[in-house]
Amino acid sequence: QDVAKRLSAASLDQVYGYKIPFLGPYPVRIFSSSAQDLEIDYGDTQNLVVKNTQNFQICCSPLKCPESETFSGPNWKNTTISSWSQHSIKLDIGMCAQGANAVRYAWTVTPCPFKDCQVYNDHGLPAAPFIHQFI
Repeated sequence: QDVAKRLSAASLDQVYGYKIPFLGPYPVRIFSSSAQDLEIDYGDTQNLVVKNTQNFQICCSPLKCPESETFSGPNWKNTTISSWSQHSIKLDIGMCAQGANAVRYAWTVTPCPFKDCQVYNDHGLPAAPFIHQFI
């Protein structure tokens, strides 16, 4: 039912021009807001709903981090959401002495259990997995 609802919403939006949300939040800008925080801006078209603060990872390596490395690999470190607002999330990057050079969210084969992801929009649609390299 959930898949059918999203597909029909996408059709109504894309084909018939109805303004119906069918995608979850996706970052529009990612930047270091301080030596301790990395800010992920999701834009102002959707309001965020944070259900828990896990499932984000940062890479502290001075080299480009391998995207295919597993969730528990040596380069990627688990981090948590330190704060959030309606349109952005701040991650704690204090464990990286030189700052983070990559961030990823839900970057696994099974990102989260059904209807139990960490970040949603106010329409109940989950945020998509992403990876962002700064170098």
